This record gives sequence, structure tokens and C-alpha cells, in this order.
Amino acid sequence: MCVDTFHDLEGRIAYRFERSIQRSDTGGFDFDLSFYVVTDGVRTERVEDNLREVVLVYPPIREQDWDANAFNSLPEAERSYERTHATYEINGRLFDSTLHVIVQNDTDNFIVKRFSEERYAKYEGLIERRYYHIETQFGVDSGLLWIQRIR
Repeated sequence: MCVDTFHDLEGRIAYRFERSIQRSDTGGFDFDLSFYVVTDGVRTERVEDNLREVVLVYPPIREQDWDANAFNSLPEAERSYERTHATYEINGRLFDSTLHVIVQNDTDNFIVKRFSEERYAKYEGLIERRYYHIETQFGVDSGLLWIQRIR
């Protein structure tokens, strides 16, 4: 939820968000983290724990890639647009203009595979995030499939 706005050091409007999580179906929501988002004419940045990440670049062009860690000291993290301006449906709700971003595509290893993707909808923001971490040992797959969706 957006809880505040302010101007960053470059004079751009920043939106501060707080995320809460519900640890059980019957429990209340507890504060989890805070981050802020800044958008200018060429990119959208997300800052969490003083780590700046480039989440989107503009204009969105299919198969365009960029370094999400261009403004921090972490190793290069290539992201790319898989689809742009596409319709997408979640739980019966149709979004008419979405961006499909490949965040991580490390599937060449035969033992450990990691894949992550995000979808953004016009006028909504992030509507879905998927993360796969699969390990294969002795012919058996195990791991994690984590999906976060708008409600």
C-alpha cells in the first residue's frame, strides 16, 4: 500500500510503500517491509534497504534487456521484456495492457534451475510475480514454486 510521497535527491516524486503479510488465514496482517518507487521518463526504480534496482525501462520493447543492478554494486542482473502491451487474465479479471518481464532465467544447469518473471499492468503496477527454484538429484525434482498475485 502506498503510504507516502516525497521528493528524492534528484527532485523526482517517490512513492513509499509498506508491505504487510498475513501469516495464517485467521491472523491479522503484520508489517513486513518498506520500499519506495521512482519513475522518470526512461525507467522505474525500486529502492529497498538502500539498494536501487531498475525494474522497468521505457519505452517497453519486446526482447529489450537491461541491467537491473546498474545503480548498485551487485553483479549484473539482466532483465528483458518477453511481451509488451498484451492482455492477461488473473482470476477472471482481464488486464488489457501488460508487460511480461523475465527477471531471472537460469535454466541451463541440469541440477539447479531458477526462473523468475513479473507482470505489470497499465494503471495498476505489479499484478503477478512467479519464482521457480527446482533442484534435480537422482532423477527426482524438488524445490519451490512461489506465486504472488493481485487480488
